[in-house]
Parts: sequence; C-alpha cells; structure tokens
Amino acid sequence: MTMTSRERFAAMLNHKAPDRMPVYPLVNSISRQSLGITYEEWTKDINKCAEAIIRTTDELELDCLCTLVDLSVEAADFGQELLYFTDKAACPDPAHRVVPTEGDYDKIPRIDPAKGKRMSEHVELCRKLVKARGKDKPVVAFVFGPLGIVSMLRGQQEMFMDLYTAPDEVKKGVEIVSDVLCDWIDQLCATGIDAVMFDTLYASRSIMSAEMWDEFEGVYMTRIAERVRSHGCAVMIHNCGQGAYFDEQYERMKPVLFSFAHPPQGCADMKEAVEKYADKMILMGTIDPGWFMTATPETLKARVEEELAVFGPSKRYVLSTGCESPVCLPPPDGGYGEGVPLQIKAGYPHPALRPRFPRTRGQSFPERGRAAEGPVSLSRARQRPAPSSKNGAGRPFPAFPPPMPRLYRYFSCPALPPPRSRLRIAHDAPQAAPRLAPSG
Repeated sequence: MTMTSRERFAAMLNHKAPDRMPVYPLVNSISRQSLGITYEEWTKDINKCAEAIIRTTDELELDCLCTLVDLSVEAADFGQELLYFTDKAACPDPAHRVVPTEGDYDKIPRIDPAKGKRMSEHVELCRKLVKARGKDKPVVAFVFGPLGIVSMLRGQQEMFMDLYTAPDEVKKGVEIVSDVLCDWIDQLCATGIDAVMFDTLYASRSIMSAEMWDEFEGVYMTRIAERVRSHGCAVMIHNCGQGAYFDEQYERMKPVLFSFAHPPQGCADMKEAVEKYADKMILMGTIDPGWFMTATPETLKARVEEELAVFGPSKRYVLSTGCESPVCLPPPDGGYGEGVPLQIKAGYPHPALRPRFPRTRGQSFPERGRAAEGPVSLSRARQRPAPSSKNGAGRPFPAFPPPMPRLYRYFSCPALPPPRSRLRIAHDAPQAAPRLAPSG
C-alpha cells in the first residue's frame, strides 16, 4: 500500500519502514522557473512564491514543502536595507548596517514580527502551503538562527571581530533577536506547520569552535527550540558547513531531523555518521548541489545509489541535496508547461514498480483536525516561455549542465531493505507530541 508523504515521515520518526525513502532536494528558489519570474519577484510576491513552490512540489513529486526563501527575511524587518537581484538571493546592503559599531548591538529594535513586512509574509506563506498541501505533506518553516541574523545586521567580518573584542555586546544583540524569534515561532506554528528548520550557519568547524558557537548561539537555541515544541511542532536543523557540530546541537535543540552536506565533526565519513546519529534523528542530504552543474544523468544516478547504500539501511533518511539547489541551474527541456509533468514522471520509476518495505501496524498518520482542502486553485496557470540561453546576468549558460528533469528524476530511487534494529530513542527533554507523530 502506497503511503502519503506524511505517513513516510511518521514511519521514520517511529523507527518503522516507509514504503520508500522520502525525497526532498532543496528546490526552493529554483522553483521560480516554473512561473518564469526573477528571484526578486519570487521573493517579494508571496502569492507567486507559494504558487511556484506548490507547482514544483507537485511536478517533481516531492515529499515535503519548505519555506526557505533567503537568509535576509528576518534581517529586513529588523531594519536592515537589502539588495535584490534577478538571479540570486537578496543580501544586506553593506553600506547601511543596523549595527554600525560594536557598541550598537543593544540598539537592535525589539520588533513585533506580525508588523514586519517580510516576517508576516513568511507566516502567510506557511498558511498558504499548509492549506494547499498540508493534509498529505509535511510543511516546514525555515528560520535563520539568531547569531546568523545578528551577523546580517552587523556584517560577518565585523561581528567575528566583535566576538573577541566585545563579546558581551554581541550577546546583547543575540538576546534581543532570540526574544523576537520566540514571538515569531508562536505565529509560524499557529499556521499549522509541522516543524521549524533552523539554519545554524556558524555551528561547524569551518566557521568557529564548538565552544564559541555554544556560548554565542547554542545557549539561546535551547529556549527557541523549546518554544517550537511547546506548540507540538518538531525541531529540525540545517547546517551545510564542514564538520557540523552534531553533538552540541543535538544537546541544545533535540532535533528530529538534521539536514547536512559533509561528515559531522568527529566522523571520518558518512557511514560513521549513520552509525552514530541515525538512531537519534533522521538524516537528510547529502549530495553536493554545486556538483549538479557538471553532473550527467548517469553520474547522478550512480551518486544517488551510493547515498542509498550508505543511508538507506537506517530507514531514517531523506534523500536530498546538502544545501539549496543552484539558482542558476537551467530549466527543463522546453521550459515549464503542460508537458513537463509527463517528462518528469516518465523519468521516475513508476510507483507501482517501486520495491516497498512490508507494512507494519501503527504507521498511519492521524488526520489533521480539519476537513481536506482539496486541490489548490492557482491564481494563474502560466506557461514559461522558451528557456533563454542566458542567465539573469546576461551571460550564456555553460553548455554542459543537463536539464532539471534529467537530474531530479533520479531522486525517486526506491528505498533499501529495513535496518537491523528498530530501537526507539527517547529524547531526554520532555516535549509535546509533534504533529508528525502517529497516534498509535
């Protein structure tokens, strides 16, 4: 019997076998290609953003929806001026910083997220995605960690220096941002989302020591994560740095899922990461998205098979990229239109032909406490014009990247046999039952 995406995640949370591994490559901003719009338009128009995410999720048969738009959502409402682009994510304007000197961290405003333009729009985005696809697929809100937000307001280089020269001042800023994030969590969780994924950008050895991260962000993440669980939602983490600090972050946040790109600190390879952490939390990743630009369908298929050979036996794995897919990845053959879903589905192994795990009792998800919403009615069913041979900057695309359907169709490879152990690991900290947990 075929599971819904929601049932697959519930099975993994309970150390039971899904019918196949969930698939969710981080195709967030690239979804704008389904409407033929620029990155700036996709960022600023929340209706088009939701429509693009929903359409791409349906066309690529993905198992999850995530609200990753860019890392400047929170900073913008704290007053940071941004630069917008046609073909890449918005970023802070370095000429106008909210925190111009090391003595200005305590001047970061304690804003009401409901009154901020981008944060309130992000809440609305969650609401639209939950209404459209939340009955069958988990919806995950994406939130930048407090230290990352502070760095957007001050500038990374300047903040890193301040960690040494004015550590107490930096902590004042992180404290203010953490308070605001807790308020925002309340508003996000009220939309009916299933989880919040935090980007703990600096929690890896490629940025700073584990002790420094714990001092300047970890201690604040504990209460933020507890705020999420108080609403019955799950905590997830994304960190694509080299040597991410799994132990320290698990201790502080108790996540149910960790999205990553490289072996964690203390692990020689991915196999060791599975052995150490798959019983504690679901692992998600770890295909290098930049590699897509030179991959062929054959090499990508082989890469996916390698991933499944390492992670599949744990039954606690989401097949994905280690970070967001390249925003400049060329569109599908012929652009997006009526023929694209057929092109994509033709590349996937047909659901009826996928090997499945045997069903066990207690795997089904509880229905949400509301009536099914039915299919979403998109405001405009526009076809994308024939794809341009140039990117947003006017430069021609390189000739070698294969079209997107040829890449993503291989993400639907079947899962591997059940693992040897079905031991359930209980979290140390008491928490409300997450919406992703089955009632049985």
